Amino acid sequence: KISIHLINNGKIAVKIGSENFEVTNFLLASSAIEINSWSRKPDWDKQNRYNDNIFRDTIEIFNQQGKLAVINHLPMEYYLKGLGEVSNGDLPEKIKTIAVAARGYATFYMQKENRKYHTDRYDGSDDPNSFQRYLGLGYELRSPNVAKMVDETAGEVIFYDGKIIKPWYFSRSAGRTLSYSEYCQKNNGKNCENIAYLQSVDDPAGANQTQSGHGVGISGIGATRFAEQGWDYKKIIQYYLAGVTIHK
Repeated sequence: KISIHLINNGKIAVKIGSENFEVTNFLLASSAIEINSWSRKPDWDKQNRYNDNIFRDTIEIFNQQGKLAVINHLPMEYYLKGLGEVSNGDLPEKIKTIAVAARGYATFYMQKENRKYHTDRYDGSDDPNSFQRYLGLGYELRSPNVAKMVDETAGEVIFYDGKIIKPWYFSRSAGRTLSYSEYCQKNNGKNCENIAYLQSVDDPAGANQTQSGHGVGISGIGATRFAEQGWDYKKIIQYYLAGVTIHK
């Protein structure tokens, strides 16, 4: 076991056995790393079976303005397998749809000109309100169907006019999706441009429902309905994101 805590000089104190160190950051690499003092239990897990505090590959910990910051460095495909944006029980084509969209979302923000966080230390966040819901190795192990669909779409992202795009996706519409321009205006945004691949489309699965999420792009409830009707993931994506292509 290794214990780490903050100290006042902007560094962290690391104790390994009987040895103590003061460092600016600390990296630990292993096939599975558990942060056993961190409670990330799913709200729905009433039996306390899970705690999403186990991670693959490399963990980096440092003092970020008086708080312990934890970074998980790992390959993109393993990141996607630990991403709790879909359920393991969802239909395969629905899972593939969201896996490709999520890969594209992360890839877009890894490009230098699109970086979302003003640091070179990390590319994303585990906060779904800011980035995507990353849960780590525990989710990967309990969601083998998600991992399988990530493998089956390995490397695939979404392009428009030859460029990787940020694919918008959300949970549920109220019968149609919103265009980006409509969403922007509703939220008092500035420069509400007309984005060609983010237009409003009918979403029959959302009829008589209440919208959940921002409403732009790929509808989760709609992707489920179309998967039930036998659509493959590329057809689903191209229905919601007009004029795009999907490839590696």
